[in-house]
This record gives sequence, structure tokens and C-alpha cells, in this order.
Amino acid sequence: MVRKDWLASSWMGRPVRNSAGATIGKIEDVVVNPDSGAVTFGILSSDGWIGIAHRLVAVPWSLLGFSPNRDYVLLDVDKNVLENAPTFERTQWPDVSDAAWRSRVYVHYGYPDPAVVRDRPVVVQREYRESREPRKEMSVLGALFLVLVLLGLLGFTYMVATRGWTQARNEVVGGMHGVTYAMKDVGGDAALTAKVKTALSLNKRIAAGNIDVDSNDGVVTLRGDVNDDQARALAETIASDTPGVREVQNHLFVPTPAAK
Repeated sequence: MVRKDWLASSWMGRPVRNSAGATIGKIEDVVVNPDSGAVTFGILSSDGWIGIAHRLVAVPWSLLGFSPNRDYVLLDVDKNVLENAPTFERTQWPDVSDAAWRSRVYVHYGYPDPAVVRDRPVVVQREYRESREPRKEMSVLGALFLVLVLLGLLGFTYMVATRGWTQARNEVVGGMHGVTYAMKDVGGDAALTAKVKTALSLNKRIAAGNIDVDSNDGVVTLRGDVNDDQARALAETIASDTPGVREVQNHLFVPTPAAK
């Protein structure tokens, strides 16, 4: 449950107790820093608990706490410290803005430098609102692209494992060339070249990366080298079966093995 703010007037007259639960006085007034708007000191009367009856004592506000029910103020300070604290008469208040007086009070309570004591703000507690940054959801296109990339990596890994690095690389390059041609011109000779290249790259027995394909008005020319005569004939058959091809000119050759 969020605690509400306190009015400064609600502190006046609040009983002050020590950690043992004994009442040692009450809040008579507070000192506020005009620059920061924060409470710096609480002014207490002792009610005769210590030998300073009818006198007032200043206590750094940071030493004061509040009960959960806000029915009293807690001051957990040794009796001797409080009994020997700087006091003043009700009719003779010190200059609370005097730096020397402030320093003397702080030093007495164990703070050698007034800057060490953090002034407690007048507002006891402000309402807390949880702020959350909006979550960034992945777009559908981004997720689809990621899936395609993963599938491509898995496919290439499988090709390397089953066909070897060289053939897998050649087939991927051949497929990329086909896609490139198709992107440049989806119709006419470029589209036919791309279709033939794609058809060749899908066959495991042909190193499509070593084959150049040119198309001119339905006539497809194959150039490059293949492993054997069977691969040469198969490449020509695949090209001939590609829709749109009227004729195939097969200029593929089988390299002669080097003499040992």
C-alpha cells in the first residue's frame, strides 16, 4: 500500500521514543533548508527524561525514524550523547542558518563534516509508479528472414556433408548466379538462362558451378568442363528438358587426366 505524504504540522507534538520504547520527549519544531527545501534538524523537548528540562535540543533529521503507524518518532541515540547535546532556551533560539552552529551540532552526533549528513526532504514518501519500457516485438518479416537464413545454413551444411566442400560451393555459386540472372531480367533470354542454371544446380551428379550457360532466342549454349561423358550428356538432357529451350549447343568437355 502506498504511503501518503505527511504535512509538516503533523510532526509537531509527536512523541519521541528510544529503541527500548521509552518516551524521551516530543517534536517541538523542525528546521528547513531554504535552498533545498529539505528538513535538516528536528527540535526536541526532553520532558525531563534527561537533565535538560525546559530546554530544547537540536537533532540531525537523518537520525530520526518513524513508526509504521506514524504515532511516534524514533531516536536511537545513547542517553549520554543526548544529555550532553547543545541545548537552548525556548526564548533564546540560536541562528539555525549559522554554519558554525550547524557544524557544532553535527560534530556532537558524530558527523565531522556537515556535508556528510543528508538532509531528509520534507516529503516523507512520494507515490511510486512502476515504469516499464515497451517491449520490442520482432516483426513478422524479421522472423521469416531469420528462419530462411537458418534453413539456408542447414541446407548448406548438409550439402557439404554429403557432396564435399568443393561441389557444395560450386552448386551454391551456380544457384546464386541463376538467381542473379533472374533478378536482372525475369523474361526472355536472362530468365531462360536462370532456369537452366537452376535445373543444373539441382542435380547432384553435375558440378553446375563449372558450367556457363548462355541463352539466345531459345538456343542454350553450355560451356565449361565436367567430370565425365555421362555428366556431359546429362547436362545436355537437363537443358533440353527445361521449358522454353528450343535447342542446346553442348560445348562441355571432359578434361584429359594428367600423365603420371
